[in-house]
Amino acid sequence: MRARSTRPRPRPCAAAALILAACGGSGAGGVEPGARLYATYGCASCHGGQGAGGTLAPPLADLGRYWDREGIADYLRDPRAWLAKDPRLEALQQRFSAQMPAVSLPEEQRLMLADHVLQLSAALPP
Repeated sequence: MRARSTRPRPRPCAAAALILAACGGSGAGGVEPGARLYATYGCASCHGGQGAGGTLAPPLADLGRYWDREGIADYLRDPRAWLAKDPRLEALQQRFSAQMPAVSLPEEQRLMLADHVLQLSAALPP
């Protein structure tokens, strides 16, 4: 009998295999950790596989203008706290129907996710 893990379980995402393919890989061997986290936590379901956004959430373009990796990682931990202190984010939230959920990951993994988001951002037109 296997011991139960005490790590938080990622939210299931029915389209995870498709998202992994969109991120340039088909499994753990070919996908960088941040892309895997982006797929596993369902980020693409709102922001799109390449971060272009949609009706639910904004595009991830031009994030480097406002954020560094540590700031993104902190935002992911508690997006609602950031909304309360950043009028730009609050206004942006009102334009989209989905609320950004908190990402309950250790800081190291939130930083990997932030790195991936910044990569996507750099590839998008501002």
